[in-house]
Amino acid sequence: MEEKSLSKLYEKLSFKREQFLDRGRECAELTLPAILPYEGFGDANTLYTPYQSIGSRGVNNLASKLLLLLLPPNAPFFRLSLSGKVREELEQDPKLKTNVEKSLAKIEREVMNFIEQSALRVPVFSALKHLIITGNVLLHFPKDGTMKVYPLTQYCISRDSDGNLLEIVIKESIAPVALSEEIRAACQLLDDSDEEVDLYTCVKRLPDGKYSSYQECNKIEIPGSYGTYKEDDLPYIPLRMVRVDTEDYGRSYCEEFLGDLKSIEGLSKALLESAAASSKVVFLVRPNALTKKRDLVESENGDIITGVKEDVATLQTEKQYDLQIVERTINTIAERLSFDFLLQSAVTRDAERVTAEEIRKLANELESALGGIYSLLSQELQLPLVNLLMKRLSAKQMIPKLPKGSIQPTIITGVEALGRGHALLKLRSFITEKSKLTTNK
Repeated sequence: MEEKSLSKLYEKLSFKREQFLDRGRECAELTLPAILPYEGFGDANTLYTPYQSIGSRGVNNLASKLLLLLLPPNAPFFRLSLSGKVREELEQDPKLKTNVEKSLAKIEREVMNFIEQSALRVPVFSALKHLIITGNVLLHFPKDGTMKVYPLTQYCISRDSDGNLLEIVIKESIAPVALSEEIRAACQLLDDSDEEVDLYTCVKRLPDGKYSSYQECNKIEIPGSYGTYKEDDLPYIPLRMVRVDTEDYGRSYCEEFLGDLKSIEGLSKALLESAAASSKVVFLVRPNALTKKRDLVESENGDIITGVKEDVATLQTEKQYDLQIVERTINTIAERLSFDFLLQSAVTRDAERVTAEEIRKLANELESALGGIYSLLSQELQLPLVNLLMKRLSAKQMIPKLPKGSIQPTIITGVEALGRGHALLKLRSFITEKSKLTTNK
């Protein structure tokens, strides 16, 4: 049993994860430290407090933009389209085609209603913050219950060279009371124990392309936990922010700008400490001076004391010029990070007159920079989520069962939306130029 123990497998797989955890903690410390605390962190410990807020503002802003794009409110993020043969057959009967398209639109609305009722945006927003900072997160969408988010510290994963999922091992610490009496008896757990136990879940790819899953506690497989899933039915969705070939884990968005985050953190700390030192007021009195120190200390505002002005001086750091260089450097780095995280301050140019068209073009340019991220998330989050929800709603008879291979979902946000945005900009430019030519005539 020890050889097949999931605890041993988790230990074995965790070695490849360490470098990604270290990098993720480094990024989290400069943005949102609570997302991935240091190892051994507990209730009695204190998290690191960054000296700048642009990292946290950037992560929250980018996560909000991605959330609105991936799960837009009051509008479906996908379309159900007909496959080639079925579409050709329906082209011959326009009335039937119209009825089919109406039915597909109704199914789209049912799926979006289910997303609203399930409150998926809350866990997805949390998952996006994990993705931006650590580059990896695991979503579990059970049949009964809300979506659960597993951070990188709770799971290990193995992929093939093409990035396909091979194996996932999840580690959770739970109280024995949370398990049923049958499970406690099977796993030889004490009913009155207050100590938490480790619950392991393994998801593994089978030779036929399906996936198997089972759970283990106290090195004993939990009875009735074994199950198999088709690829479209798998309730576990492992996400990556930046895909790197031949690597089991993804890279984070913050990692690409870690140099700027480190620089602005160090400079902000130095500037704050220098400002605090400069704000300290210390008076120097010349030795053997006529001005008495006691009179100077005890005098109140407006008092008249005996003394000589030259006897008293104020201690100054005389670092104003050096601090101006530090401040300018901080502003330069902050501007670069604002562009990286799509903050509004990066869109508005510092000038007296900034046109709306200039802001629109610059915002569109910044959005286009995330095209690669949109592409990956559409394939690894949106499509699996749509397929999973449609299967479950069909099983609950909330939507009709669709013929296999005849209907396929197409993501219409992300890169597709960017393409339509560029087409709209070209159309606007064409209309503007045409109206100028007409006016000149």
